[in-house]
Amino acid sequence: MADFCFPFKTPPSSDWKGSRGFGASRNKGRRKHGGCDLIKPAYEQIYAVSDGVLVHEETLFYLGTYYVTYQHGPYLVRYGEILKGSTNSARRGTTVKKGQPICKVGLMNGFKASGPRGHMLHLEMYSKGNLHTALRSNKGPYLRRSDIMDPGPHLDQWVNNLP
Repeated sequence: MADFCFPFKTPPSSDWKGSRGFGASRNKGRRKHGGCDLIKPAYEQIYAVSDGVLVHEETLFYLGTYYVTYQHGPYLVRYGEILKGSTNSARRGTTVKKGQPICKVGLMNGFKASGPRGHMLHLEMYSKGNLHTALRSNKGPYLRRSDIMDPGPHLDQWVNNLP
């Protein structure tokens, strides 16, 4: 995945493993976490991890935050918990280059920017980037499409290549 980069210019303030990692228990064990959370201050710039095409425009996600989904090569990447309006009204089919600013970390309703939970980028990855079906599902432990994948190993590799 040499054509990919980390979605921030600096590492997050905490690890994206454990309770913030892929597969962590959610809703008292009723489902598993379908992504990795990268803790950053609200309004921090998020960058495209690779060249790509917007396949799903800004949509309500969680606690007043939004998400967008890009096809980056063979993968679909959902950038979740972003700030409403921070995508500059990008529309489906908009292309991006690796490292290009695409959105900002959202301000979650009910949480202060310096609060214990912090704000974050919730990053999800899917292996079948050419399938533009809904990512959410009512089946499986993640309540996501069956091609959901752990972004953690990729984030580990990408953060090691920060300047």
